[in-house]
Amino acid sequence: MENKRLVIAVGGNAIENLPVDDKPNYEFKELIKQISILAKYNNEIIITHGNGPQVGYLLLQQEIAKEEVKGMPLYILIAMTQAQIGYILQKEISSFLMQKIPVFTILTQVEIDENDPNFKNPTKPIGPIYTKSEAIKLSKEKGYVIKKVPYKNGFAYRRVVASPEPKRIVELEIIKEMINKGIVISCGGGGIPVIIKDRMIKGVDAVIDKDLTCSKLAIEVEADMLIILTNVEKVKLNFGKPDEKEVSKMSLEEAKKYFEEGHFLEGSMKPKMQACINFVEATKRPALIASTKHLLDSINGYNGTLIFI
Repeated sequence: MENKRLVIAVGGNAIENLPVDDKPNYEFKELIKQISILAKYNNEIIITHGNGPQVGYLLLQQEIAKEEVKGMPLYILIAMTQAQIGYILQKEISSFLMQKIPVFTILTQVEIDENDPNFKNPTKPIGPIYTKSEAIKLSKEKGYVIKKVPYKNGFAYRRVVASPEPKRIVELEIIKEMINKGIVISCGGGGIPVIIKDRMIKGVDAVIDKDLTCSKLAIEVEADMLIILTNVEKVKLNFGKPDEKEVSKMSLEEAKKYFEEGHFLEGSMKPKMQACINFVEATKRPALIASTKHLLDSINGYNGTLIFI
C-alpha cells in the first residue's frame, strides 16, 4: 500500500510491556517495523493507542502509596500515559527510520457531554484485576462499580467507569496541520475527557473508548483506511461458543447485522466493530481489524477482518 492516509489504532494490551528500559520486546519491535515500513512507502500515518494497562499500573501504584501520596484524578493519569506511550512510540519509530521522517506526539483532549447516558451505566474496565471477594469489599468501601468483564482469554472482576461518546477532538486542527509534516501520534487512550463551558475546559473522570475516538479522527482527517490493531487475528462470531467462527471479510450491512445480533462483547470487540461501522458508513472507505503482529499481512489481505461498503 502506497500514498494512502492511514489511521492506526494500537490496542493498550498490545503494548502492555513497553520497553522503558530501552530493550524493546520482539512484538513491540515488529509493530514499530511494520508501521515504519508503511511510512517508507509514502503513506501518511496517524497513530492512536490504548492505555488501559498503563493507567491500571498507575492506579495500582496510587492504591499502594495512598497513605503517603495523594492520588491524582483519572483524567490526569490519561494525560500522563498519553505522554508516556507517545514518547516511546515516537522514540522507537524515529530510531527505526533513522530520523528521516519526523514523528510528533500531540497531547489530545476530547470534548464529551456531561449528560451522556453512559454515565448512568459504566462499562469501561480500568485498573487491576480483583477476586470476587475483593470486588465486593471495594464496592462497599469505595463505591466502585465492579463488573465481571472479558479479559485476555477469559473473564475477570475489574472496576468500570463511564465511557462517554467523543463529541469533538479539541486539537483536531493541529493534528491536520502536522499530518503533512510527518507521523502523528494523537488521541491516546481515547483522548483526555473534558467538558467545555464558556470557553473554560474541565477534565472529567471517565474513559472515552479509544476506538470510537480513532474512528472519529479517521473520519475528520479523511483517512483512506481505519486500522484497529488488537491481540486477536480476526473478528469472531459466536465468541466463546462451540460454533465460534472467524470472519475474514464482511460487508457493512453484514457487520451491522452481526452487531445487532449481539455477537460482540462490551468492552472488547463491540466498540471496535462500532468504530469500523461508523467509519465505513461515513466515508465509504474500508476498515480493518487485525492482530498487531500481522499488520502488513492484513493490509495485503492475508489476515485480519476487512469491513467494506
